[in-house]
Amino acid sequence: MKSLKILLSRIVDYAGLFPPAGLPMEVAVRNFAEYHRGPKAWMLGRFVVPASRLQEFETAAAGLLPAAGEAPWELSVLGGEDPEATAEALKAFRLRHSGEGVVATAVEMKASSPETIQQGLEVLPESVEIFFEVAHDRDPAPLLSHLAGTRGRAKIRSGGVTEGSFPDPRELADFLLACKATDVPFKATAGLHHPLRGRYRLTYEEGSPEGTMFGFLNVFAAAAFLRSQELTEEELVELLTEEQAQAFSFTDTELSWHDRSLSLESLDDSRARFALSYGSCSFLEPIEDLQALDLL
Repeated sequence: MKSLKILLSRIVDYAGLFPPAGLPMEVAVRNFAEYHRGPKAWMLGRFVVPASRLQEFETAAAGLLPAAGEAPWELSVLGGEDPEATAEALKAFRLRHSGEGVVATAVEMKASSPETIQQGLEVLPESVEIFFEVAHDRDPAPLLSHLAGTRGRAKIRSGGVTEGSFPDPRELADFLLACKATDVPFKATAGLHHPLRGRYRLTYEEGSPEGTMFGFLNVFAAAAFLRSQELTEEELVELLTEEQAQAFSFTDTELSWHDRSLSLESLDDSRARFALSYGSCSFLEPIEDLQALDLL
């Protein structure tokens, strides 16, 4: 199914260091090494690591990095709200590495103000993508307007380990609409372990409470349809909250949702230039759920 492979290509930025997994650095790095050389490596994107833990990452990755001439690991570096400190950490990291084996290709920061965005664009290297996290409970349009026409990207937190950390479907729809209006690419993070929207355990702890989570198929299909077709806010919310697998159809020529369809070219355009990836503390759980739905 070519449409599914396009939709899922390099979609998961592995964030095993973060809740609910919260793995030790050594374990998360070994996992990434295994996934990077495994049969589903085509779904794997970057390794997400805080700037403050880059040296710890290097120690854990020694002996596991790809050999010279092989595709290097890519890192997405979390920098908080201090662009200058993040720039210094990246500079030091690059001085210790020539680009072989591992390279930092993205930075993720909080976007608390237009000034933070401007400073990040000025001090961070031109060679990295910069994702600015926008709060889901605020109108995203003002901050996204400062990203329009720049190399900056947006980031939305789509969940967490408590039910209150998940945005309302309309809030997520408003974020996607604002990204389309400003032509700003985005990534999502947290709460997207499962393909379809539904009730799931919020953590891996025994007896964990359940919460209603978004599905990554919902979010990235919604973005693809929104980018190439006219969708009302109500239609977008309906797509984001779709819980039935049979509502979607993946073939070698198109993706369909009910009576709407998208070409492979439209899917590829959305993934390459609009809906870029999502962070997940598990790489295997999304795969296992897709297999359970007979999609992989």
